[in-house]
Amino acid sequence: MTDAAWFSDAVVAILPELYGTARRLTRNAADAEDLVAEAVARAWRAHERLADPNAFRRWIHRILANTYTSWWRAARVRPLVGASGTNCCALASGRIAQVGRLVQLGDSRTAAG
Repeated sequence: MTDAAWFSDAVVAILPELYGTARRLTRNAADAEDLVAEAVARAWRAHERLADPNAFRRWIHRILANTYTSWWRAARVRPLVGASGTNCCALASGRIAQVGRLVQLGDSRTAAG
């Protein structure tokens, strides 16, 4: 199986989970879709650095969380307006701690499964 096929299959398998996490972070469907798309793009660019394919779920959740954190930090410097017209900085305020908890949740699911 090629890298592209393996990566595609792995992403499709956990896409609903990624979207759910992104939706909880952004509280907005359109912004969640953008967040997942950006995280998957970043994961694809870095997929060759994934040492353990069995850690894919935890790895891509970390990328999703880091992408959200990057958006939040950028919004502090300049307001980010999401597809819905909402200010992402206002939505992100107070939510960074949840990123860590969600990633830990992903880690515990990976360890249990």
